[in-house]
Amino acid sequence: IAYGELGLWDLLALGRLAPLLPVIEQAAATYSVPVPDLIQVFMNESLFDPLAHGPTGDLGLSQLTSDALTLLAAASADPRSPIYNPGLIGPDSNVFDPVFSACAGAAKLAWAWDQPRVKNLGHAYALYINPVHGFVNGRVGELWVPLVSQMLSLEPNVQRLAAVYAQYDRDPALLPEFERR
Repeated sequence: IAYGELGLWDLLALGRLAPLLPVIEQAAATYSVPVPDLIQVFMNESLFDPLAHGPTGDLGLSQLTSDALTLLAAASADPRSPIYNPGLIGPDSNVFDPVFSACAGAAKLAWAWDQPRVKNLGHAYALYINPVHGFVNGRVGELWVPLVSQMLSLEPNVQRLAAVYAQYDRDPALLPEFERR
Protein backbone atom coordinates (compact mmCIF):
# COMPACT_ATOMS: atom_id res chain seq x y z
CA ILE A 1 0.00 0.00 0.00
CA ALA A 2 1.31 3.44 -0.86
CA TYR A 3 1.65 5.97 1.93
CA GLY A 4 -1.35 8.18 2.63
CA GLU A 5 -2.12 10.40 5.60
CA LEU A 6 -3.58 8.53 8.52
CA GLY A 7 -7.03 9.03 10.00
CA LEU A 8 -7.59 9.56 13.73
CA TRP A 9 -8.09 5.84 14.45
CA ASP A 10 -4.86 5.01 12.60
CA LEU A 11 -3.00 7.72 14.53
CA LEU A 12 -4.18 6.24 17.83
CA ALA A 13 -3.01 2.80 16.72
CA LEU A 14 0.33 4.21 15.51
CA GLY A 15 0.86 6.07 18.78
CA ARG A 16 0.32 2.88 20.76
CA LEU A 17 2.28 0.67 18.37
CA ALA A 18 5.40 2.84 18.01
CA PRO A 19 6.97 2.09 21.43
CA LEU A 20 5.98 -1.60 21.21
CA LEU A 21 7.16 -2.30 17.67
CA PRO A 22 10.74 -3.35 18.59
CA VAL A 23 9.35 -5.76 21.20
CA ILE A 24 6.78 -7.16 18.75
CA GLU A 25 9.41 -7.53 16.00
CA GLN A 26 11.74 -9.42 18.37
CA ALA A 27 8.94 -11.69 19.57
CA ALA A 28 7.87 -12.41 15.99
CA ALA A 29 11.46 -13.20 14.98
CA THR A 30 11.96 -15.46 18.00
CA TYR A 31 8.99 -17.63 17.03
CA SER A 32 9.20 -17.20 13.22
CA VAL A 33 5.85 -15.47 12.96
CA PRO A 34 5.31 -12.79 10.29
CA VAL A 35 5.42 -9.37 11.96
CA PRO A 36 2.29 -8.09 10.14
CA ASP A 37 0.33 -11.13 11.34
CA LEU A 38 1.34 -10.57 14.96
CA ILE A 39 0.59 -6.84 14.71
CA GLN A 40 -2.83 -7.60 13.24
CA VAL A 41 -3.63 -10.08 16.02
CA PHE A 42 -2.49 -7.68 18.76
CA MET A 43 -4.39 -4.80 17.15
CA ASN A 44 -7.55 -6.90 17.28
CA GLU A 45 -6.92 -8.35 20.72
CA SER A 46 -5.90 -5.23 22.65
CA LEU A 47 -5.40 -2.25 20.32
CA PHE A 48 -1.77 -2.37 21.53
CA ASP A 49 -2.73 -1.73 25.17
CA PRO A 50 -0.40 -3.80 27.39
CA LEU A 51 -2.78 -3.25 30.32
CA ALA A 52 -5.92 -4.38 28.44
CA HIS A 53 -8.58 -6.36 30.27
CA GLY A 54 -10.78 -8.46 27.99
CA PRO A 55 -14.36 -9.45 28.66
CA THR A 56 -13.60 -13.08 29.55
CA GLY A 57 -10.50 -12.83 31.71
CA ASP A 58 -8.17 -12.06 28.81
CA LEU A 59 -5.28 -9.86 29.89
CA GLY A 60 -2.43 -7.87 28.42
CA LEU A 61 -1.22 -7.05 24.93
CA SER A 62 -1.87 -10.57 23.65
CA GLN A 63 -5.01 -11.12 25.77
CA LEU A 64 -3.80 -14.24 27.54
CA THR A 65 -5.99 -16.34 29.80
CA SER A 66 -4.97 -18.88 32.41
CA ASP A 67 -5.88 -21.60 29.88
CA ALA A 68 -3.57 -20.02 27.29
CA LEU A 69 -0.75 -19.85 29.82
CA THR A 70 -1.27 -23.53 30.64
CA LEU A 71 -1.12 -24.42 26.93
CA LEU A 72 2.02 -22.32 26.46
CA ALA A 73 3.70 -23.79 29.54
CA ALA A 74 3.14 -27.33 28.25
CA ALA A 75 4.06 -26.62 24.62
CA SER A 76 7.14 -24.54 25.44
CA ALA A 77 8.47 -27.31 27.71
CA ASP A 78 8.22 -29.98 24.99
CA PRO A 79 11.46 -30.32 22.97
CA ARG A 80 9.43 -31.50 19.95
CA SER A 81 7.28 -28.37 19.96
CA PRO A 82 7.81 -25.57 17.45
CA ILE A 83 7.72 -23.14 20.38
CA TYR A 84 10.17 -25.04 22.59
CA ASN A 85 11.51 -22.54 25.10
CA PRO A 86 11.59 -23.77 28.71
CA GLY A 87 12.21 -20.20 29.88
CA LEU A 88 9.09 -18.75 28.25
CA ILE A 89 6.93 -18.96 31.35
CA GLY A 90 8.55 -18.52 34.73
CA PRO A 91 7.50 -17.61 38.24
CA ASP A 92 7.88 -13.90 37.49
CA SER A 93 5.92 -13.94 34.20
CA ASN A 94 3.37 -11.15 34.09
CA VAL A 95 0.71 -10.85 31.37
CA PHE A 96 0.87 -7.06 31.73
CA ASP A 97 4.61 -6.97 30.91
CA PRO A 98 4.72 -6.04 27.21
CA VAL A 99 7.83 -8.13 26.58
CA PHE A 100 6.34 -11.27 28.12
CA SER A 101 2.92 -10.67 26.59
CA ALA A 102 4.40 -10.14 23.10
CA CYS A 103 6.57 -13.26 23.39
CA ALA A 104 3.73 -15.37 24.72
CA GLY A 105 1.38 -14.07 22.03
CA ALA A 106 3.95 -14.80 19.31
CA ALA A 107 4.50 -18.28 20.74
CA LYS A 108 0.76 -18.95 20.83
CA LEU A 109 0.37 -17.77 17.23
CA ALA A 110 3.37 -19.89 16.16
CA TRP A 111 1.81 -22.89 17.90
CA ALA A 112 -1.48 -22.23 16.08
CA TRP A 113 0.27 -21.90 12.69
CA ASP A 114 1.89 -25.30 13.29
CA GLN A 115 -1.37 -27.17 13.83
CA PRO A 116 -2.70 -29.57 11.15
CA ARG A 117 -4.71 -28.05 8.28
CA VAL A 118 -3.90 -24.45 9.24
CA LYS A 119 -3.34 -22.66 5.95
CA ASN A 120 -3.92 -18.98 6.66
CA LEU A 121 -4.01 -16.35 9.38
CA GLY A 122 -7.75 -16.82 9.86
CA HIS A 123 -7.28 -20.49 10.71
CA ALA A 124 -4.36 -19.72 13.03
CA TYR A 125 -6.29 -16.93 14.73
CA ALA A 126 -9.28 -19.19 15.35
CA LEU A 127 -6.92 -21.50 17.27
CA TYR A 128 -5.29 -18.52 18.95
CA ILE A 129 -8.61 -17.50 20.46
CA ASN A 130 -9.80 -21.05 21.17
CA PRO A 131 -7.23 -23.85 20.88
CA VAL A 132 -9.84 -26.58 21.34
CA HIS A 133 -12.86 -25.50 19.28
CA GLY A 134 -11.69 -22.55 17.18
CA PHE A 135 -10.54 -24.57 14.18
CA VAL A 136 -11.60 -28.21 13.85
CA ASN A 137 -11.50 -30.54 10.84
CA GLY A 138 -10.28 -27.78 8.55
CA ARG A 139 -13.06 -25.33 9.48
CA VAL A 140 -13.33 -22.28 11.71
CA GLY A 141 -16.00 -22.95 14.33
CA GLU A 142 -19.26 -21.06 13.76
CA LEU A 143 -18.97 -19.18 17.03
CA TRP A 144 -15.53 -17.84 16.06
CA VAL A 145 -16.26 -16.84 12.44
CA PRO A 146 -17.26 -13.24 13.37
CA LEU A 147 -14.17 -12.83 15.57
CA VAL A 148 -11.88 -14.13 12.83
CA SER A 149 -13.58 -11.87 10.26
CA GLN A 150 -13.12 -8.87 12.54
CA MET A 151 -9.39 -9.56 12.86
CA LEU A 152 -8.96 -10.17 9.11
CA SER A 153 -10.71 -6.87 8.34
CA LEU A 154 -7.81 -5.05 10.05
CA GLU A 155 -5.30 -5.96 7.32
CA PRO A 156 -5.67 -2.60 5.49
CA ASN A 157 -5.03 -0.79 8.79
CA VAL A 158 -1.83 -2.73 9.33
CA GLN A 159 -0.79 -1.97 5.75
CA ARG A 160 -1.40 1.78 6.29
CA LEU A 161 0.74 1.71 9.43
CA ALA A 162 3.45 -0.20 7.56
CA ALA A 163 3.35 2.43 4.81
CA VAL A 164 3.97 5.19 7.37
CA TYR A 165 6.97 3.30 8.78
CA ALA A 166 8.30 2.72 5.25
CA GLN A 167 7.87 6.39 4.34
CA TYR A 168 9.61 7.41 7.57
CA ASP A 169 12.57 5.19 6.63
CA ARG A 170 12.71 6.67 3.10
CA ASP A 171 12.18 10.35 3.90
CA PRO A 172 10.65 11.41 7.21
CA ALA A 173 10.38 15.02 6.03
CA LEU A 174 7.52 14.00 3.72
CA LEU A 175 5.35 12.98 6.69
CA PRO A 176 3.21 15.49 8.52
CA GLU A 177 4.75 16.53 11.85
CA PHE A 178 2.19 14.64 13.97
CA GLU A 179 2.94 11.37 12.13
CA ARG A 180 6.70 11.91 12.45
CA ARG A 181 6.36 12.39 16.19
